Amino acid sequence: MSWFHTRFVTKVIGTSDAETSAVMDSTAGLNDRLVQYVHQMRTLNMQNGALLKTMEKREICRVREFNSMKKNFEQKLADDEKLIQELLHDRSTLQIEKGIMKEDVEDLQKRFRL
Repeated sequence: MSWFHTRFVTKVIGTSDAETSAVMDSTAGLNDRLVQYVHQMRTLNMQNGALLKTMEKREICRVREFNSMKKNFEQKLADDEKLIQELLHDRSTLQIEKGIMKEDVEDLQKRFRL
């Protein structure tokens, strides 16, 4: 606390030196608390920024993993659908061949029974 500041407060407010000293001490205490508060706010803001960056990185990783899993799932689904279509085609072909063979067997049985 400067001599000028102490005298200025004494003259303007009209208090004694002892009262001025007490006011200045309490003001200094408030200033110290304000400095601590500002320091704490800066620290918390820095930590908040770091946490936000970490969250953003994790979200990016999560989205990448999700998209990769989705792509793999869709590819597997497409492969399975294609396989099902092939199997259905093979089944219908086999059913047709079975019908033809059954007719051939019936024809042969008729021929040899005569």
